[in-house]
Amino acid sequence: AGGMATVYLAEDLKHHRRVAIKVLHAELSALLGPERFLREIELTANLQHPHILPLFDSGSADGLLYYVMPFVEGETLRARLERERQLPIADAVRIATEVADALAYAHERSVVHRDIKPENILLQNGHALVADFGIALAVQQAGGQRMTQTGLSLGTPQYMSPEQAMGERDIGPRSDVYSLGAVTYEMLAGEPPFTGPNAQAIVAKVLTVSPEALSVKRATVPEALEDAVAVALQKLPADRFSSASAFAAALSTQSVSGAARPARTAAGRSRRAPGIAMAALMLTALLVGMGITYGWQRARSLSVGRGIVLSTLRPSSGEEWGTSFALSPDGGRLVAVVRTGKGAATKLAIRPLDQLTDSPLPGTDGASAPFWSPDGKAIGFFANHQLKVIDLGSGTVRSLCTAPTGNSGSWSTKNVILYVPLDATQAYRVPAAGGSCTRLALRGIVSTTEGTVQFLPDGEHFLISSSDHTWLGRLESDAVTLLHDNNRTSSVFAAPDYLLFAGSDESLTAQRIDLRAGALIGLPHRLLDRISHPNGVLSVAASLNGVLVAHTGPVDGGRVATTVGRGSAATDSLTIEEDSWTYRLAHDGRRLALGGWALWTLDLARGITNVATSVPDSLRETMIYPVWSPDDTAIAFANSYGHYGVNLLDLRTNRVRGLFESPDATRPAAPQDWSPDGRSIAFLLRGPRVEPWVYDVHTRTTHPLFTEQGDVSAIRYSPDGRWIAYQSNVTGSDEIYLRSLPPSGVPIRVSTAGGRMPRWRGDGRELYYAAPNGAVLAVAIGTMVSGATSAPSVVVPVPPLGRRTYFDFDAMPDGRSFVFVLPPPEDPSLTLMQNWWARAGR
Repeated sequence: AGGMATVYLAEDLKHHRRVAIKVLHAELSALLGPERFLREIELTANLQHPHILPLFDSGSADGLLYYVMPFVEGETLRARLERERQLPIADAVRIATEVADALAYAHERSVVHRDIKPENILLQNGHALVADFGIALAVQQAGGQRMTQTGLSLGTPQYMSPEQAMGERDIGPRSDVYSLGAVTYEMLAGEPPFTGPNAQAIVAKVLTVSPEALSVKRATVPEALEDAVAVALQKLPADRFSSASAFAAALSTQSVSGAARPARTAAGRSRRAPGIAMAALMLTALLVGMGITYGWQRARSLSVGRGIVLSTLRPSSGEEWGTSFALSPDGGRLVAVVRTGKGAATKLAIRPLDQLTDSPLPGTDGASAPFWSPDGKAIGFFANHQLKVIDLGSGTVRSLCTAPTGNSGSWSTKNVILYVPLDATQAYRVPAAGGSCTRLALRGIVSTTEGTVQFLPDGEHFLISSSDHTWLGRLESDAVTLLHDNNRTSSVFAAPDYLLFAGSDESLTAQRIDLRAGALIGLPHRLLDRISHPNGVLSVAASLNGVLVAHTGPVDGGRVATTVGRGSAATDSLTIEEDSWTYRLAHDGRRLALGGWALWTLDLARGITNVATSVPDSLRETMIYPVWSPDDTAIAFANSYGHYGVNLLDLRTNRVRGLFESPDATRPAAPQDWSPDGRSIAFLLRGPRVEPWVYDVHTRTTHPLFTEQGDVSAIRYSPDGRWIAYQSNVTGSDEIYLRSLPPSGVPIRVSTAGGRMPRWRGDGRELYYAAPNGAVLAVAIGTMVSGATSAPSVVVPVPPLGRRTYFDFDAMPDGRSFVFVLPPPEDPSLTLMQNWWARAGR
């Protein structure tokens, strides 16, 4: 997989041969459209040359564009360079000459490659085959004006000519000569002429710096060969060889006749193209004049030119990335929450953006929601009910204060940290040196449940964002200003003065913001498609110098309900297209209640969903935590927009009415279960702590259900009404417990090594729960309540999770099968976008 496409090995069934199919990424396919792309790509099918990989076929399928090439038995030049690093001089000259010959043939037919790099040069029996010939041209030509508007630059930074790096649309044959010169330089020197921590650092060098002389890197390189490569790498196209044929001749004869030989003095080696250098200086002055000094002082690189670079970040082998990550202030490093397998504890790992592997951070087990210090020397995170900081220099981890699981944190240049707990309705403050966590008394905040907080570059102002609004706040003030109605997702601030948020079409959108006026200005600009925002929190991290990382995938776009038999034999699957994230199986096992932006019921046998109608406008969003009545004729549910009450949907009349209000107007009530006698509804009072409460249907009163030192979740009544099972982290990890009703005495611990989501069999003889590795375990209740010890039995050893770590499940009444509700398959990769603001019209 690369920045533009993924390549598959396939069999051509008609001709009984192996072929390579390159499928353009969905975003690019949608941007281009099939008709013109396929028309343009036909031009490349006519290229017939011994050093050009031919094009077999092309087409469009399900909105994705693809083309087919021969499968070459051999390796890429990249693979050989990774193995040998530097090639013998004769081999390097032969490969470069063959590629130059292929380029000359194509240039004569007005086809410019535009993406010459070691990955696109295949080696078969030692000879070169150039792949993807003309594909970049077809992409740009097919995109037409749209490609110009997005600012997308085709090419790879290490091999991109200066005119490509500047985003120029008219790219000529001498651009290919430059790229081949960069590849030849790497074959001889062992590294490209320009390297850097990230793409924009490399681009800046391409525009302003001359490469180090080859003789410094490798003394055995002949002077004439060094001069030939130096001419190919000149900044201005006019200073390069006039054609690929001329470059090939220079390589073959070891001479540079007919081309201006560059001076070998120190002054000559440091020469710049005057226009490009002046443009870089003017851009620097412009940034300083705009006041973007914070990002400039800490940036290791600067996005120069109008080109956007898109690339893909993938986890290290054996790792899984979550949706929680953060970019360092200089945009050069990513810290992410990772797992090394199902059931493994989360931890933090750092990925420099110029590397392919992660470096785990010891002492961060159980970590979530990481955030950087302003100087990039430390990282804050949450673990084991503590707000912690790890010093990257010494590796020392220290606790700042006791805090619940955090959803977001931000570290100010004033040495203050703000954070929003996972289910809180306010933000909290703590000194970066440690101390007590104090709640901010902000006036005007409606809700920040599942929200985020982010300091602005001045270290004084901050954004506090929920899934419905974004406010501007200031330290030492309790007043906030409403900036933006987020339309169901949080916002991220990104320089220079933009808000990033998910659009209604699941795209990542950037819009300029006037912080003084407290308003969005100008038009929104689409940056990326398929942006994920689980639970309303945007999976995007942005630095102040034009770098952003985003999780793109269908995390919130529907679910899959899979029925799995005891022993893990999957029997049926249904796709849930509604945007839902809380679920509950009816007592008869026939229907599934889906809670989300609306309330649905799903008939598992027929795959038919019914949406609740006759719902007041104030309750039409976030109809969550559905709970079936004992006779399955009604559903109680919560609503977190406007108030924190619990409501009732009567399925016989399809009418909704209020049931009860939260006992604390600042904390949401989340229904958990309805007692078998219909008298009580257990619910959770969510906030800084999660506490079990109960609503008495007859007296219409609420009171605590029992007292627990830890956070309680997932309460379930036993079918006979004598017991409740629940999940608690009182020991520091989630475990399953039993309490008799009415609650009294010491609870019985059911799980032995972690557990979530207790579920009863219909007759109450077994209790099921999910182990940390995703397996479903069963315990015999008769044995458990009699005081005897009995090891849990495994009833579903391998649930159909794939790479997904989140799932919900419920048990059928007979205990013979289980329904798993999972997100759709995720792409474990992240999208890296550099110089994104070019797409926002900057």
